[in-house]
Amino acid sequence: MYLRYVMVFFVVFFLTGLDAMAIEFEVPQNRKVTEILPAETISGPHYSIRKNVASYGYMYHYTVDSDLGVFKDLRELV
Repeated sequence: MYLRYVMVFFVVFFLTGLDAMAIEFEVPQNRKVTEILPAETISGPHYSIRKNVASYGYMYHYTVDSDLGVFKDLRELV
């Protein structure tokens, strides 16, 4: 009987505590490449960086169009 009460306590404790322990994560934000990089690096003779850059906290994710193809998810730490 004692074991049943202990089990019920732990089930109720963990089920109600899981929502309270949930962690909120940052949602990626789009920024303009002109806000991040100097104008002379945004495009060159063989490449161009797309105007929207995804920002995940301290990391930027770029998409580069070049003569060799499209490079997605290039990262840079801030």
